[in-house]
Amino acid sequence: MEARLTAGPSRSPWQLDAKHVISAGRTPSKAANELLRNFGKLSEDFASRLRPPMMMMMGSAKRPPPSRCSSTVPVLPQIKPPHATKIYTLPGVKTLTATHPIPRLNPLCPPPHEGRRNVSLETVETHHHNLQRSLTMQQAEHFRFHNSWRKPYYGTPAEKESHRKNIRLILQEQMAERMQMQRESFRDRKQESEFAVQHDRQCLTDDALNHRKRAEYLQHFRDENKKLMEWKWDQMRQQRQRQDQLDREIMKYNPINWSGSLK
Repeated sequence: MEARLTAGPSRSPWQLDAKHVISAGRTPSKAANELLRNFGKLSEDFASRLRPPMMMMMGSAKRPPPSRCSSTVPVLPQIKPPHATKIYTLPGVKTLTATHPIPRLNPLCPPPHEGRRNVSLETVETHHHNLQRSLTMQQAEHFRFHNSWRKPYYGTPAEKESHRKNIRLILQEQMAERMQMQRESFRDRKQESEFAVQHDRQCLTDDALNHRKRAEYLQHFRDENKKLMEWKWDQMRQQRQRQDQLDREIMKYNPINWSGSLK
């Protein structure tokens, strides 16, 4: 079915009727394209009317006399851009702006801020959800903290027994940890004592060995020194005996000792 052009007091002659567009099965985008094509044809017709004669374009000296008959200047029709076309909706369907009107804000006079400004620019529902979640977590922490000390005083017998059992288990664990620490400390001190005793024994053995070596060295030094002294004394005695024998021999041939009384 072809779309028809309709003329009315409030509608341009090249605008399509919405009823004909919808009945023809065309979308608003196709209707906008057809409007643009019609506008192109009308603009070409209007340009051909206002085109000057050929002699004026060629630069002739004489111009035709102006016509005295009254002529009406054609006026271009008002053309709406494609983005400003009317949005056609089905009957019975409400638009988003009809149900949720967008408030108009004056940038020169902004509305006063109520409370603290939200930097993250979240919605009210999200703020409410976060607030409720934080309150719930605070309440849970409050109940957990107070229930921990309320049970041993105001709880049921089962809760009191459970609390005492927990205390006994904690004490047993502490005692076991302390005994383990004592065992480890005793083992460390025992190893340290054994190492100290072994080191002391080694030091005593080394001292005795060094003392024995020193005694042997000094004894050997004494013996060698004694031998050297004895050898020196023997040499001196032999030297003295030889000297005495020489003196006696000399005295025998001395004329002063003619009687042989000098020895």
